[in-house]
Amino acid sequence: MVLTQRQGVHFELRLLDAADDGAKYQISLLANERKWQGELELLAPTGEVRFQFADGDSPPEWCLGIARATARSIYRERANNGFPRRVNRWRPSPQVDTRGPE
Repeated sequence: MVLTQRQGVHFELRLLDAADDGAKYQISLLANERKWQGELELLAPTGEVRFQFADGDSPPEWCLGIARATARSIYRERANNGFPRRVNRWRPSPQVDTRGPE
């Protein structure tokens, strides 16, 4: 099965600011032939993730969930690696079956 952009979400994080306990990223998401731009903030001490989008129009929750999970992983790993300057990921949408034939 060939996966396309329409069947998932592509997102990119670019570091804007980082401190020992949190970070702020510019986030761009592309899904369902739409694009959203905004900011993602990681907050201490829990690694809570907050989104703010410039036009007030948020992406679907499944897109935010995927970006949130990646951001929380970044937060947990920051002690070893610091906050990465750039993160670029593509993930399939929840309804896409990537297992192939059984």
